[in-house]
Amino acid sequence: MGLDIAEFCIAIEEVFQVDILERDAQRIDTLEELIVYLERKTAEAPHSQDEADRVFQEGFRSVQRLFAAELGIEASQLNPETEIAPLLKPLSKRRRIWKKIKKDAPRCPSLYGKIYIEWIGGLCVFLGFFFGLFVTIGWDNNAPLIIRGMIGLMSGAIGGFLLFFMGLVLFSPLFSTIPKECRTLGGLAKCTIVLGISLDPNGQAWNRESIEKEVLRMASASTRIPVEEISLTEKLGRLF
Repeated sequence: MGLDIAEFCIAIEEVFQVDILERDAQRIDTLEELIVYLERKTAEAPHSQDEADRVFQEGFRSVQRLFAAELGIEASQLNPETEIAPLLKPLSKRRRIWKKIKKDAPRCPSLYGKIYIEWIGGLCVFLGFFFGLFVTIGWDNNAPLIIRGMIGLMSGAIGGFLLFFMGLVLFSPLFSTIPKECRTLGGLAKCTIVLGISLDPNGQAWNRESIEKEVLRMASASTRIPVEEISLTEKLGRLF
């Protein structure tokens, strides 16, 4: 059985040493569009170790300048081995800086737990609100129902927010955990740039002809369809 389209894209990334972003993959419908995309991506990728080192240094300097400006320190105090977590306290600063990095570098992974804090916080407020409301309304006293309802609303809201902030204090390290590959500034720089040296099987820079030949070969191997029978304008969804 041939590879499915997701596995085909992973194989393409490995051969051409590029990253196909999810948002880009959604726009690629045919092999022709994939080849055009790979032309651009391989042109951006390093073609030698010296060039890869240069790209890394440029990426690191960009990260270094961002952190130095945000933290109000000299850039010279930061090096590729500097650990990020101790620099980004309180955690609100961590989320703010990470948001800026993600905006300019989509390849950078997200902080773990970013979504869960919003949902858990909302759930705590919701549960606390209705718990307080129902308990107070059911409270057997001589106060009018509307007064008991207002007290329930207030106590529920206050209880929900207190529950949320208690959880935030206790479990905040889980809500903004830095991915392992980005533990240091150097690791973060590698996550934001393309470091793979992209060369064809002959050790030369990729061009339109070599890219088309390799893509057709891989598509043929994946689908068991002879190369001469594969159309570049065929929809990927039909081909795989």
